[in-house]
Amino acid sequence: MQVLEKWETLPNSAYVNNMFDAEHKIESEKTQFPKDLKKAYELGQRLSGEISKTD
Repeated sequence: MQVLEKWETLPNSAYVNNMFDAEHKIESEKTQFPKDLKKAYELGQRLSGEISKTD
């Protein structure tokens, strides 16, 4: 999971931040976030399955 690739402020905010490439962050948000979301969902499914097996 690439935590450092997430926005700290809105892309069109009033803050000026020249430390990061805005276009790269936008592209990363479009491509990497769905992958991370899927992995998190699958992890949740596995964990909930393990919990229900122990009940």
